[in-house]
Amino acid sequence: MAFSRPSNSFHDNVSTKNGRMLVVVGVSVAALLTLVLIGYGVSCLLPTSSPFAFFCHVPEIALPEPLVPPAIPDARVMQLDTTATIARVVAEWDVLQKSITLSPTLGATAWRPTDIQFIGKGNLLVRFEDGHVSAVAVVRSNGVDAFTYTATLQDEPWTEARWREVVGQYGDPAFPPQTYTTSIVRGDSVQTFSGWTEVPENVFVSQ
Repeated sequence: MAFSRPSNSFHDNVSTKNGRMLVVVGVSVAALLTLVLIGYGVSCLLPTSSPFAFFCHVPEIALPEPLVPPAIPDARVMQLDTTATIARVVAEWDVLQKSITLSPTLGATAWRPTDIQFIGKGNLLVRFEDGHVSAVAVVRSNGVDAFTYTATLQDEPWTEARWREVVGQYGDPAFPPQTYTTSIVRGDSVQTFSGWTEVPENVFVSQ
């Protein structure tokens, strides 16, 4: 007795319908994604005031300011407080003069500062004398409260060329020198001041 094979038409129909449904769903999803992308692109072209702009525009977040280390003063342009610096030089002179390589003469026991000139780079020229001879000490200030003895220079007052050579070696030639003294010879007389006074004359140069 022969048996005929059952028909698969039902299953074929179901598979075909499922396939068509998947295609429709896929097309719909693709279309939806396309619309979303188009809408996102359009929203990015809108001004931030538009109610639809939130789709694209992200609120700006204020970032903290970067930490900047405090500036270190350039020695070439460091401006010293002249009044305070002179007062400290005078107050610390007993300690500073111990570094001077010369010894007072003719019975004198100490040196006395008579003229001070600021020459830039935190350096000062300090003329000192013992009542008989004089010389110049180069002293460096750190701009706060400390001094460093650098050198002792003799054969002064100098010529203009020699003074410029000293400033070029220890100071800044572009720095306008500031000269302070307690007395100065002007013409045939000596003018004495009650305290350290700035004068226009360069007392470190022979007149």
